Amino acid sequence: MTVVDLSIRKLRDTAEKLTSYLFHLKDWVYTESKKQSLPALLQDYVEFHQVATELDKLTKEINKCRAQIKEFQIPERFDEEGVKTMTIETENGPFRLTVSQRVFASMKDRESGMGWLEINGHGELVTPTVNASTLSAWAKSQIEEGEELPEEVFNVTYRENTSVTKVK
Repeated sequence: MTVVDLSIRKLRDTAEKLTSYLFHLKDWVYTESKKQSLPALLQDYVEFHQVATELDKLTKEINKCRAQIKEFQIPERFDEEGVKTMTIETENGPFRLTVSQRVFASMKDRESGMGWLEINGHGELVTPTVNASTLSAWAKSQIEEGEELPEEVFNVTYRENTSVTKVK
């Protein structure tokens, strides 16, 4: 067994343990946590927040490694060996891996890009949109200024939020 095999196996075992722990934690969150004192609840929330932050960092690193293999190493090896698709057997059954090229496009200048699409017969791609975060920020400022937004036009939802800031 290689170091990589061992590391991946340990990560998989850890993920299985985390799934089990999460099952019990979810039950506690929706039942027992409601019985805690406020300071105890806040303490537990900070712990959850710290664990979630650390897991997010680890997930990002795992995804970087996966992307390196997926986007560079496998396509290079497939190209070297003249392969487009390969099926492999794993302990979880067979998997088919295929390398294909994906295309991503964005407009350097929104107005110019939309105009070009219209002029060149691709106007069906042009749709007016408003960024959700921008709309939410605008709605918040309007409400804070005492302006009402028409309910038949806008969905406005209020959701409580708790932020965590490490104190130095």
